[in-house]
Amino acid sequence: MAVSGYGCGGGTREELQDEGDRITGMAENLTTYWTERLTTFMYMCTLMPLMTEVTAYCTERVIE
Repeated sequence: MAVSGYGCGGGTREELQDEGDRITGMAENLTTYWTERLTTFMYMCTLMPLMTEVTAYCTERVIE
C-alpha cells in the first residue's frame, strides 16, 4: 500500500511539493503566532513596569 504524498510510490512530485508547501505554511503561521505572543509577553513584563517606574519617578520630581 502506497502512502500518498510521502514518496512511497504513490506520491507524485507535485503532491510532495504541495505537502511541503502546506507544512511550511503551517510552520510560518505558528512562528508568527508565537512571535506575536512572545512580543506581547515581553512588552507586558518589561515595558509596563518600566513605564510605571518612569511615571513614579516623574511624579516624585514634580511633587518636590
